[in-house]
Amino acid sequence: MSKLVVEVRFHDGRYHGVGEDFPSPARLFQALVAATSIGAAPPEEREALEWLEGLDPPTVGVPCFRPGTELTMFVPHNDADKMPVEKIRAKKTQQPWFFDADTPLLYCWDIPHEDGKHAAGVCRAALGLYQFGRGIDQAYAQAQIVDDEAADVLFVRYPGDVFEPRSGEDAKVVSVPRKGSLDSLLRRFTETTKRIQADGNGILFVQAAKARFDRVSYGGAHRWLHFDLLKEDGGFSPYPVDRAAHLVQQLRQAARSRLDAAFPEMAARWVPMKEDPPSPTSDRLRFVPLPSRGHEHTNQSIRRVSVELPSSMTSADADWLLSALAIDGARLARTSDAEMWDRYAATSTLWQTVTPVVLPVARRRLEPTTRETKGSEERQREEAEARQAVLTALRQAHVRGVPLQIDVQREPWEPRGKRVEDFAKDTRFEKERAWHVRIRFARDVAGPLVCGDGRFAGLGLMAPPLGTFGRTRTDDDDVVVLAIDAGLSEHASASGIADAFRRAIMGRMQEFLGSQSLPEWVTGHLRNGAPIRDDRRRLRVAADLGRNRLLALIPRQANNSSSSGDFLEERKELLRAIQGMDTLRAGNGGRLLLHCGDIDQHDVLFSSARRWRTTNDYLVNRHDRDGDARALIQKDVVVECQRRGLPRPDVEILSFEAVKGTGLFARIELTFAVEVSGPILLGRSRITGGGLMAALSE
Repeated sequence: MSKLVVEVRFHDGRYHGVGEDFPSPARLFQALVAATSIGAAPPEEREALEWLEGLDPPTVGVPCFRPGTELTMFVPHNDADKMPVEKIRAKKTQQPWFFDADTPLLYCWDIPHEDGKHAAGVCRAALGLYQFGRGIDQAYAQAQIVDDEAADVLFVRYPGDVFEPRSGEDAKVVSVPRKGSLDSLLRRFTETTKRIQADGNGILFVQAAKARFDRVSYGGAHRWLHFDLLKEDGGFSPYPVDRAAHLVQQLRQAARSRLDAAFPEMAARWVPMKEDPPSPTSDRLRFVPLPSRGHEHTNQSIRRVSVELPSSMTSADADWLLSALAIDGARLARTSDAEMWDRYAATSTLWQTVTPVVLPVARRRLEPTTRETKGSEERQREEAEARQAVLTALRQAHVRGVPLQIDVQREPWEPRGKRVEDFAKDTRFEKERAWHVRIRFARDVAGPLVCGDGRFAGLGLMAPPLGTFGRTRTDDDDVVVLAIDAGLSEHASASGIADAFRRAIMGRMQEFLGSQSLPEWVTGHLRNGAPIRDDRRRLRVAADLGRNRLLALIPRQANNSSSSGDFLEERKELLRAIQGMDTLRAGNGGRLLLHCGDIDQHDVLFSSARRWRTTNDYLVNRHDRDGDARALIQKDVVVECQRRGLPRPDVEILSFEAVKGTGLFARIELTFAVEVSGPILLGRSRITGGGLMAALSE
């Protein structure tokens, strides 16, 4: 299979279409028809559009839209001959959608290799596209034929939302072309030119026939049901983690037996067996055993099973099929407790296997009797092949993320885990094909992540590592980290980036709040304009450019003017504003690409230590221009530490510089008598990351 990809770019970052949740494939089809209708269109292009309308619905990439101000107009209808104009005005609403004009709309169809001629005709038609939707939405397009891997990379790196044809509770229903759409559009155009007709009784107005399109669901949420493995007396019936594949095999056989007795026509579709003809993976039930986790010493036995439902199966059918399904003296019992599931459905940049991934490449088997060993070159070659196979497995599992680093090994990543050989016993998988995998992605990836050849057999389940997380707590704040992927200018300053970051957070939060004013603890000022003096009661940000990341320190308690209920809602909106930020325009600092990062327990900004050194320059609060600069800096730092509740330090001044119109900057090193926990921000610019300190080892 190949892919036909059409990119549509707007001259301005505005779109005025109404009636659908995003620009639908039907709108693209109409734009292509309009493009080929100017002048004498070659017959090959008409054939190409007839071919395009018969394809399955495409995958669609949509930029991140922001709705603009709604404009309401009142216009007269076509009944002015019957009633006065002032009585027949109709209300019409127009609301533009704003987005980054550099980000195109993407439409991607699966096409057979032998249909390259028709696909090339669509590529030629795309070159004539001149508008998209309404006439004020000027646009242009280009199309290309690519292989599966290139298309996947295109969508993985796409800075917007990707919608696939999928039904579900949260699905968006839009129009797509169908067989006959082209003829219906041409007929509508012809009939529109003849709407005014005359006959013996006078002049008639004849409405043109509507164009014909199908309505298809896009981007519906995956449907999961959660079950406990219980004994007959009601207690948990734990299953060994290394028998996960055996557990799924028994569950599939029990479900298949129940289906064969009641719905034989659907049995091979929902639960296919080895002797059945191949069926689409989207139509299959998927059983995912969930090993227990939460602490490094937790016993990873399986007490819960989650089941993904295909779109063709109703929830009622699933309840009938799976409830009380019996295997090995245990039974499935439906549960609403999703605490363990949430640990696998989390969002993280770092993922590692709990049950190993089965890959199509295998290690060379060593016979124990020969005592043969492998050289380093052979091991490196096998691991390189496995890493390449992991990329293919991620693509086949439709994982949207760019892997920055992939590590493979046979040993488990967690202390209570099992080696890959243990999982392959009594299964159809060879132990040489099983690998424990750890992947670091460029951006946050949402779980669950299940990949590899064993993803329908209970293997290949991944989870974020224990002890790494995207948000950590200090004594007084919650900290959110945004890692900088690219776009940082060589001349960027930490203060300029932090200031742009703070303004962007406030702007995004204002969009969510609408007409409601920003909270005082976010702006840092009371209603009378006075600043909030207590740093622990206001939002602080910092740019840690040495480690390519931005920090937002969110207080746990607000100023006294906010009630606890309002503050929790405001915090929720602020976290939404920060964690949804993937781009920051920082002027001379560059256009930064961001993703939610992780903080580990050894992070130098959040450690406990006696010695600390500035990462960002310390800005003196007040200084006398005629005094000794070093003595003044030392005194100011000591007073600042006491003001912030820190012990009195020994201050070593590494360097300093006076900037006209701003103040006196210094790089300093502090030594405390006892260990002090970070983060530490000191000085006049501490609210925007000035005086940010990093711990030094003894």
